[in-house]
Amino acid sequence: MEHNILIIGGTGLVGKTIARILEKRNPHFNIFIGGRKGGKTDKDLKIDVTDPGSFKVISEKKINLIILSVNDKTDQVLRFAIDNSIDYLDITKPTPDLVKAYDVAKSSKVNSRIVFSSGWMGGIVPGLANTLSDGTEDIREIKLFVYYSVKDLAGESSAHFMAENVAVPFSHYKNDKPVSIRHFLNTEVFDFSFGIGKRSAYNFDVPDLYILNRVERVPDVSVKMTYNSKFITWLLGSFQYLRIFSILSLKERKMIFGSSGNGDQSVF
Repeated sequence: MEHNILIIGGTGLVGKTIARILEKRNPHFNIFIGGRKGGKTDKDLKIDVTDPGSFKVISEKKINLIILSVNDKTDQVLRFAIDNSIDYLDITKPTPDLVKAYDVAKSSKVNSRIVFSSGWMGGIVPGLANTLSDGTEDIREIKLFVYYSVKDLAGESSAHFMAENVAVPFSHYKNDKPVSIRHFLNTEVFDFSFGIGKRSAYNFDVPDLYILNRVERVPDVSVKMTYNSKFITWLLGSFQYLRIFSILSLKERKMIFGSSGNGDQSVF
């Protein structure tokens, strides 16, 4: 069987990384890259997630699997994949959009594999929980602590998500009930390994909160994060406590979160 894989958003950092790994491990696969501008080869497809008319090329190229590495806010690609029985893997959605997409899939007649792997580090946390516990049935609580570097290569989309949502309440889960909280509040000290030591960590929204509670059925789920810069961590917490984010414009919030570094170490 011919394997034709389309990576939409394949010109971005995450998309390029996925393409590189797939090409190295599976040289017999046909890897197509989808983007708004197209490209110079027959493997570069002009696809705009906001324009379903541009999806015709997906059928023409007989794509078997769509990997979405750009946020499709209106779930046009998801609906196309379901309607055309194409396997679909989404690794990009922030929590509010993930909830909407999950509801779309649940209310549809699905004849292909639809996988939502949004989450911290590509959704690795639920997989680790299942591996370490032989399933999540007996897990009562999961706490995820994230150490995030200001040198990270996450780029514009990640920064813009934080700018758009930092002043918006989100939920963690206690006794299987959603509890409304805000980013960068409710500090908890965690002793990180790898020489990092004890750091104050603050509320942070990642899709694992929703997935671990609503899908994996863990009653208590929380996520806290800290930056490698103690000053930046404290500053963001102070901004939230004083509700400064609520009075800043989106443009001003983007300036706060908008820097992208040259990369840093990855530790688990």
